[in-house]
Amino acid sequence: MNSLAILIILTFFESLVTVLVERGVYFYSQAQLGFNDVQNLWLALGNGVFYVLGAMSVHRLTHKYAEKTLLTGILVGHIICHLSLTATIYMPVFLASNFLLFYVTGAKWPLIESYVSAGRDARQTADAVGKFNVSWALSVPMAMWIAGPLIGWKTWHTWTGLPSGGSVFLLAVLVNCVSIAMLMPLESRPQHLPHDHQARPGQDEIRRLRLLTLSSRWSMLASYILLFLIVPLWPSIFESLGFKVAVATTLASFVDIVRAISFFGLQRTPRWHGRTDVLVYAAVGLPVGFCLMLFGKNLPAIIVGQVIFGLAAGMAYYAALYYAMVVANASVESGSAHESLVGSGFAIGPAFGLIGAWLGHFTGGTTSGMAVSVVPLLLLCLVGALWPIRKIITSCGSKQNLPIPPAG
Repeated sequence: MNSLAILIILTFFESLVTVLVERGVYFYSQAQLGFNDVQNLWLALGNGVFYVLGAMSVHRLTHKYAEKTLLTGILVGHIICHLSLTATIYMPVFLASNFLLFYVTGAKWPLIESYVSAGRDARQTADAVGKFNVSWALSVPMAMWIAGPLIGWKTWHTWTGLPSGGSVFLLAVLVNCVSIAMLMPLESRPQHLPHDHQARPGQDEIRRLRLLTLSSRWSMLASYILLFLIVPLWPSIFESLGFKVAVATTLASFVDIVRAISFFGLQRTPRWHGRTDVLVYAAVGLPVGFCLMLFGKNLPAIIVGQVIFGLAAGMAYYAALYYAMVVANASVESGSAHESLVGSGFAIGPAFGLIGAWLGHFTGGTTSGMAVSVVPLLLLCLVGALWPIRKIITSCGSKQNLPIPPAG
């Protein structure tokens, strides 16, 4: 099995582990700890802050330690945190373990992304990033399907005396052990292309790529802000429609299924490379889909919102990671910047949710408060995404594709 195949399988397993906690923890905290929406939003805010700290710190560590060594240590940290969460609902231990888990998760992904993209030209990078995206995206709905039944599995408490739902964290421990074993064949450090390699883009291409990176990163930031504003609210949204936790986690995963479909479609064709219209669709589709998900009065409206949002989020994420890895030659630093934006979305979304909950006291309800708080954010991200596109269009046209060198 070649190294890319190993990394794609590893990505699937580690994304499964991440999502079991990243999404499932809010259903767990509501069902087992009695958290309400505001408490879940505070939990999500803390998770996002620690994710960013982890993502920002890992690049500096690569100057002292090899990537493989760091990744192994990080996965051991995952196991320790998951074991702690398996055995306790004592609040200080729960919070400390959860925040530490998000820290090591933020540090994990830049390393994996660098391994996936290193040593490849632009076409090969697009293909590798596409496989990476499809792999982690497919695991997200699967993790949600697994998390719901495990969180509601009362027999676990009867058998072990441990908190009901703790089995979700034990499953994560087992998967982490498999991942550590999969690291063995990898090189100690990923091998990058020389910066003067003929397969590297020229300076004019790099300038255009930087603008495309900036636009797609603004949209990706918006997607994570909006997604993680609504993720802590999914339990209440679906409960208000009469769905129990096992069904609610499945319904909440539909947006992730659509995002995976978006990744698959983008991976199968290079026609979108360098095009600005794709990024315009993403920038506009995100707020439209979000409003339908949050303010939809019935399940069909929410599902339509999930479709629009999932497609737009897939476009934004794929473009942001692909362009960044080509510009920065697959460095861990570029992965750190990418994951820092992801983590910022984890934190900023819940922060605006808390502001919306507070404004709800003056506007007549939490939903209207959310609307008031999120509108300035939507406008900022929309302008941030469209401004670089305006600069590209005025200089060299909207549909010019980047020249992609042949594979090999």
